[in-house]
Amino acid sequence: MRERNRIHSLSFRVRATCLGLLLAPGLVFCQPAHSQGVSPALDLDRSGEIDSNDVFLFASIWLEMYDIGARNFNIEDFFPMAGGNTWHYTAGIGEPTDENFAFVIEQQFEPLPSGFDAFRIRNDYDAGRGDRQGVTDLWRYDDSGNLFYEGFLSDVTLTLGLGIEVPPQVVYFSDPLPFGIRDQEVGQILQGTATSTIEVNVNDQPMELVFEATGELQATGFLQTFATELGEFTDVLRVRFNVTIGLTMGDEVFEFDFFNNTVFFKEGIGPIAIDLSPDVNNNGALTIDMGTIFVDGSPVEITAQ
Repeated sequence: MRERNRIHSLSFRVRATCLGLLLAPGLVFCQPAHSQGVSPALDLDRSGEIDSNDVFLFASIWLEMYDIGARNFNIEDFFPMAGGNTWHYTAGIGEPTDENFAFVIEQQFEPLPSGFDAFRIRNDYDAGRGDRQGVTDLWRYDDSGNLFYEGFLSDVTLTLGLGIEVPPQVVYFSDPLPFGIRDQEVGQILQGTATSTIEVNVNDQPMELVFEATGELQATGFLQTFATELGEFTDVLRVRFNVTIGLTMGDEVFEFDFFNNTVFFKEGIGPIAIDLSPDVNNNGALTIDMGTIFVDGSPVEITAQ
């Protein structure tokens, strides 16, 4: 019988390496301007002081009162994919900028073992380094407009912690994780489990680990307004998701929980903000400050709308 070890505090490198679904690593807080002119008087994150993280948490709670409410949507309308699409994210004024980065959809597709082709989304850091620099995520829309996370490519050695390193390789999931569907209902819960075998070095000894990621995703509603470094967006879709990552090593299974992550999407544009601040590592949020999407083959600069 396998022994299961649940680990609640681990370097974000595990999150960044094992699951590109967790869209941005090592995130730094970007103070939002959508707090409607109010600020917290409580230490909401229990850090011992009232800081920018408390402002973001308070603003998120405040925005609950302005939720547009339930309606159906198509994820492909909110996460457009075309070669050349680029979304750049940044921290706010006065915040560290070493984790500022961009998602870039490459022009070539990745052929999958299933026979389908996946979009390749590259992670480019301004500083040329970061937890996911050198990692390319694989995404695919099926013919019905449902979105799946299919795996990742890495051309660098990635550190997971616990003496585990992942050398450069391609990881395809036998069962991809769903990230949205056509005619999805607000409040509807999507669940899935992705599995694969990955090559690793454990204390410098090569071996294979069984990797399993279980995800639960829910679109919780639409926000009337949401402020970013690029400007204020309206009618913004909020998606929250939880992920449990399991690594099987012999008779032991190590599990890592990453809960209450949030991504904000604007229809026709894509992800405009990513908030992983509720996790145990207290990472903050990045918001979009520039970007380009391709419409009918022509580049269009992203503007707040």
